[in-house]
Amino acid sequence: MNLVKANLHAYIPSIVDFLDNQDFPWSKINSDFNKKVEERFATSNGDIITVEASIYDIIIACKKGLTEYEGLLVYFNHLFKELILNIDKNSRSVLKTTIRNLLISFDSKYLNFIGELSVLNNLLKSKMAKLVKCEVSLDNYKSIDFDVIFPESEMRVLIEVINIHLDPQKTEDDHDKIEAFLRKRLIDKRTVKTKNSCLADKVHIIPVLWGSPKDLKIYAHFYKTNKFKIPLTYEAMSYLTYSDSIGYYETHFNLITKLFKE
Repeated sequence: MNLVKANLHAYIPSIVDFLDNQDFPWSKINSDFNKKVEERFATSNGDIITVEASIYDIIIACKKGLTEYEGLLVYFNHLFKELILNIDKNSRSVLKTTIRNLLISFDSKYLNFIGELSVLNNLLKSKMAKLVKCEVSLDNYKSIDFDVIFPESEMRVLIEVINIHLDPQKTEDDHDKIEAFLRKRLIDKRTVKTKNSCLADKVHIIPVLWGSPKDLKIYAHFYKTNKFKIPLTYEAMSYLTYSDSIGYYETHFNLITKLFKE
């Protein structure tokens, strides 16, 4: 029995639905997961058998009744439901590699692929952009996340998503420090991806911030009160869940300045 697929079907059914009828390496992913569990069991004296900080950890935590993680699963399921609506069945195979990378990331890097898919989903559901291709190679042999076209203007754009994981120990409500931090991360990303490429002016950068509501609120205030601009780089996006104590979850992935209710 493929336990990975069975657990995803139970907790994030839309991801299995999205991959329906595709040639997808479920057996290999299940085997890799089992090896990771065995590795952790061997080094933990039998105390911990989960794969730390992975999408599977979130499922295991929810199985154990840790309700603080349920919002993430609600969002993941919502995300793939929308992708099913926004990408026709014949075109979904273009995301197969991205989803495979998501499911073989046995640590917190899985959020990077969630960030990529979330940005793409927002573009597609706006009805302003259409996906042409994933993982596009530039003339400098660097890979860019998405090739999209805006049909109304016939503009073709290469989208690179940069996921930034905020460190709660280093996040300060200091706008000069925040600007220096963001500017370095975003300019370094552009340099790494576009150096020696004739297509540099086609590459647009979209940052995604991951962090606690407290830290994200600090960055939201920064963007609202500063004219922070870098060419071909857009306002950061982020994820937030509103919930109550009786199982209600309201999930959002949006521009960070639109994330918090006033």
